[in-house]
Amino acid sequence: MRPIFLATALLGAMMLAATGCQLAGGAAYALMGPPAVPAVYTPPQRSTLIFIENFRHPSLVRLSGEQLERELADQLREHKIAPTIDAAALQRLRDQRDARLSGMSIAQVGSKIGADQILYVELQQADLEGDGDLVRGTVAVRVRWVDSQTAKTLWPASSDEGWPINVQTPWIKRSEQTDDTAVRQVMISATADQLAKLFYEWKPE
Repeated sequence: MRPIFLATALLGAMMLAATGCQLAGGAAYALMGPPAVPAVYTPPQRSTLIFIENFRHPSLVRLSGEQLERELADQLREHKIAPTIDAAALQRLRDQRDARLSGMSIAQVGSKIGADQILYVELQQADLEGDGDLVRGTVAVRVRWVDSQTAKTLWPASSDEGWPINVQTPWIKRSEQTDDTAVRQVMISATADQLAKLFYEWKPE
């Protein structure tokens, strides 16, 4: 067999093999779905305080932070991300001091409550935007894990400002069943879901 024919035959065999791999991969994708998305960070299995705060606008935390804390705690328990401390402990500390916990660092708050680590969420924005009978929600947070004893940021290691997450719902038509409260609940639930997915392996639908 001449070299040129041999090269052509080899190229054809390689193309057939590649096509076969693609077909096999496509079949596997159809059967098994998309690959799993690994956790960005796996926190230690230590007692965790979920601390959601906005020192400049505490009212924002009262309006949206409590729901976010509840849903995030549910996610941490469901996916076995880390054991959580009851949010009532944080509320008791606020009652003893003040709503802003003035003069206390993130680590001091966690240590006072008895948490080994803090999942700190800075709630920067949680707004509804209206346009006639349409409404959509926007949430912006920064999240980080902090060690209560050392005050060191465990994650993200590259920044003490935290990992940014931004969520925006599509425009939703207001109705008797879908008012602004319902849209706010949707955007907070979506935020809790995206935030928790940073910390466990999950599969896209």
